[in-house]
Amino acid sequence: MLHTTMKNKWLRTLTAMAGAVFYAAGVNLFLVPLDLYTGGILGVCQLIRTLVYEAMGITNGYDFSGILYYVLNIPIFLLAFRSLGKDFLRSSILCITVYTLTLSLVPIPREPLVDDLLTGCLLGGAVVGLGCGIVLTCGSSCGGTDVLGLYFSKRGARFTIGRLNIVFNGILYALCGILFNVETMIYSILYLVFSSVVL
Repeated sequence: MLHTTMKNKWLRTLTAMAGAVFYAAGVNLFLVPLDLYTGGILGVCQLIRTLVYEAMGITNGYDFSGILYYVLNIPIFLLAFRSLGKDFLRSSILCITVYTLTLSLVPIPREPLVDDLLTGCLLGGAVVGLGCGIVLTCGSSCGGTDVLGLYFSKRGARFTIGRLNIVFNGILYALCGILFNVETMIYSILYLVFSSVVL
């Protein structure tokens, strides 16, 4: 069955979109209620959301980080349009649209589903890593630093996807540690490491 799915372009795209739903649901159900930050461009969007809410004194506002993520990915896809294959870009645009809609529509629990931070970040990492793994296995992407990394590697730059993610997330989590607290930074890093292992 898996072999058939991977051979059929439309089944592969549908499976990638299902993975994007899983990925986004993991973020909304586990990470956001624990005030943890995912890596990459979405992590930056979550950081911007938090800073805007703190500046405006909003405690329980609509989480607009998914919409901001979509907007920030437009220039990334325009940049990568000529370097990456049309099938990859087409399925990635579908996945990022589904991902953004899921981030915007899946309700964020007012209280964490799991009270323990470590358990929550491990469960979130497992769900997100599995969802992201499905998307990538189907030859697609949910955008962000993955597409940037592919673009730079195709252009012959020294930045591979892995190096770009390490540098980008290192800066992001250092900012989290400075702006919020070290605990938020450490548990966000633990989540990212565990999701990478599952991925």
